[in-house]
Amino acid sequence: MSVATSYKSITEVEFSHIPLRVFSDPATDRRYGRVDANGLTFAFGWRSDLIEPTIMELGNQEILVAVDQDVAVIEVSSGRVSMRMNFPHNFLQALLVEDHAYLATELCVYELVGPSWQVRAERDLPDNFEAFDRSSGRVSAICMDGTSVLL
Repeated sequence: MSVATSYKSITEVEFSHIPLRVFSDPATDRRYGRVDANGLTFAFGWRSDLIEPTIMELGNQEILVAVDQDVAVIEVSSGRVSMRMNFPHNFLQALLVEDHAYLATELCVYELVGPSWQVRAERDLPDNFEAFDRSSGRVSAICMDGTSVLL
């Protein structure tokens, strides 16, 4: 089932008035955003002025929110954050393939498997992540030095 979502960048004051928090760190957050989904509003904060969050529909009334070193899965029907984790490196890109979500950070790719969206595998990369590749019918991570890691 599809989830109707919208994202908007907000001020710190607007953030302070939204009770449903996905993730935030008052000591370091400089930017704030909100996701509206099925009548609920979720707020989150992040550090970098240079990046925008990734908002991805996972299915079953769930969305993924990822930015900086944070990722969370929200169950939109209940308003509950069902999975939250912090990465040791900055999040760069997400790819959804059926019930598998691949989350790339600078030096690692995490494979999450639905419906629980828990980490099934974690693959260290030999160099910085550049892109995902699905041309072989399987998912690979391409690194900046040209190496490819089969996921």
